[in-house]
Amino acid sequence: MSTAIVTTIVGGGASGAALGFTHDGTGTSMLLTSPTGLTVSADGASIFISSIQTNHIFKAELATGVASVYAGDGNPGRWDATGEEAQFHAPAHMARSSSDASAFFVADRDNMLIRRVGLAQGEVSTTCGGASIYGSTADGTGTAAGLSLPFSMAVGENGKMYVADGGNHRIRGSSAALEAGRGYAGTDIVPFFAAHFELMGAIAALQPSRCSQ
Repeated sequence: MSTAIVTTIVGGGASGAALGFTHDGTGTSMLLTSPTGLTVSADGASIFISSIQTNHIFKAELATGVASVYAGDGNPGRWDATGEEAQFHAPAHMARSSSDASAFFVADRDNMLIRRVGLAQGEVSTTCGGASIYGSTADGTGTAAGLSLPFSMAVGENGKMYVADGGNHRIRGSSAALEAGRGYAGTDIVPFFAAHFELMGAIAALQPSRCSQ
């Protein structure tokens, strides 16, 4: 087995929020605060990073290390808009669908939502959740579904999304595939397992060839 060399792409090892700096920079001069989620662009040229503490999504170019705010104005809120006009409240883990290169998804934990962030202009929209601002176990379509402190999600090769619904101690999932460029349209969010979970963190979807019966 070859030895992997670990290098720092972005982040200086100090909290940007603690120093009053939460915006743009290059490489280690960029100060991140509590980077929580990470996903890679379809072309592999950029990474997107969520900061659960500063309510931002950052974009970093891998070739140059240049990083900047991609979405979120830093204030806790649930406003759907484009780029820095949008708002998140504790954005956590992120995932991208292999069948839809036009966007990625964010578990917007304290808003009890799953948000979609477009890769064209950073347009932010609500995909599912929102039945109650206090969290809910309601199954339903899109914003009629209820979530409670969703921390992570994964999108399978089949286009279906699975959510670690932390506050509800459940794994939730969609009954139909994502529609490319649109997120969910007429899709139900339902429980997938009857087991009990505590303190759920990340979730991943395996490729079909890696799954056992």
